[in-house]
Amino acid sequence: MKIITLLFAFFLAQRLQAQSSSPADTVEYARAKATTKDFAAADRLLISYNARHLDVNGLRLHAQVLYWNKAYERANEVHRRAITSFPDLAVLKLDYGRFLYELGKHRQAQAVLEGYLAHDSLQAEANLLVARICYQEGHLAAAENRAAFMLKHYPGNADATALLTELHQAQAPYLRLSSRYAAADQPLKALNDELESTWYRSWLLAPSLRVQFTHFNLPELARNSIWLQAGNTIRLNQSGLTLNLQGGVFRAQLGSGAWRPTGSVLLTQKVASYLYLDFNAEHRPYQRTLASVRSTTTVMQNVEGAAIRLNKSDRWLGKAVYECQTFADDNTVQTAYAWLLAPLLTTKLATLQGGYALSYATTKRSTYVPVKTLDEIVAANSPVAGYYAPYFSPKNQVVNSLLGSFKIKPPWKVTFSGQASVGVLAKADNPYLFLNKSASNELYVERGFLRTSYHPLDLQVVCQVKISPALSLAADYSYRKLFFFTAQQAGLQLSYHVASEQK
Repeated sequence: MKIITLLFAFFLAQRLQAQSSSPADTVEYARAKATTKDFAAADRLLISYNARHLDVNGLRLHAQVLYWNKAYERANEVHRRAITSFPDLAVLKLDYGRFLYELGKHRQAQAVLEGYLAHDSLQAEANLLVARICYQEGHLAAAENRAAFMLKHYPGNADATALLTELHQAQAPYLRLSSRYAAADQPLKALNDELESTWYRSWLLAPSLRVQFTHFNLPELARNSIWLQAGNTIRLNQSGLTLNLQGGVFRAQLGSGAWRPTGSVLLTQKVASYLYLDFNAEHRPYQRTLASVRSTTTVMQNVEGAAIRLNKSDRWLGKAVYECQTFADDNTVQTAYAWLLAPLLTTKLATLQGGYALSYATTKRSTYVPVKTLDEIVAANSPVAGYYAPYFSPKNQVVNSLLGSFKIKPPWKVTFSGQASVGVLAKADNPYLFLNKSASNELYVERGFLRTSYHPLDLQVVCQVKISPALSLAADYSYRKLFFFTAQQAGLQLSYHVASEQK
């Protein structure tokens, strides 16, 4: 009987202690759990607490804990419950608007924040969030007016000043002048000069202009081509859709020949926080082989493709692509490839990434042809030499590569970066030519294929110097050892951002 009495007294004491605990104690205990990132424990405490109490502090903390724990749908429900339960407490709309903004739900966030500003038109954070939404949706004038309004009432506000500066820079023209020298063992040497300018005005208008001049130094002659392009980019940020349109003209020989029309369409759809879909179609010149540059007729190609891209804060990067190239002779080259880069080292001064790539390419019909005529081949009585004319056409080419990428940012205004692709297993059907006889005993050149292993290598290094906030200079060098040629390139690029002065 004494034991039962003692147990009863113990449970009664525990019950009285629980009843004597104030609601604030539970909320603060849950806050302490959240501070140590024990979100599950904080969630359990607040579920129980908010089921028995109607406390604005408990609801606000619970919504924040659920956001930290990435339980966004539940956090949204708690935010809405808090606003419904305390309709006169305007700060809850600020909480909810901030939450929607951070999830990228800009239209909903703006509606909630505008409702909050109806009660307090000078609240700094709400105004800046609305300005940011206008900016990210491409409504630059509205964003600029909102930032200027903030500076009028809060002179010297650092966030409003930074946003206004960013807006002025975003609307300023961007100029890029580059020169690149390339030498391949085909043999093909070229000097490419390019001038490009872009000017972002709004979500609907972001025009660009590009002039590209290429001087080819061939063994027997020189060729100069020119390519003029103009385009515009439309960004429907609310739906995550971007449309880039380009049109232009190309002339294979600067002083003579016909101008050939060119054009491209690139449609990009954001499908998740880090995932994008690309669809592209392009009509463009082909000048990658010695034969294509020597050709008396301009070699053009149509390119259609689709891709899915991964970009998670520039740390996790990846891409999977299918592409089809079609030429005037109705031949096609189909390519599929995928690659992934993962972070290996991330610090303030340096980043290092590593990954893997796999690609496959093949053609409907090989363009590997003899260098000499049939009579010359018969007279020479030697192995038949060949080359790709007028374009490269890989046959059952499979490449497995290890990837590496680095970026070093010293304390001074210089950035070093580079990337490498090292083939670890690569095979292709290598074409060869030989003399054969037909049924009527006539000689002709036959084409055969031999499965061949090779070791592709692609290296690139870049050094960029920030001369001023608006001006930067970059120098780069690349080395490429591919299936049918080895090439080196070196280039200089000067970039200038014509930042307008603050008003």
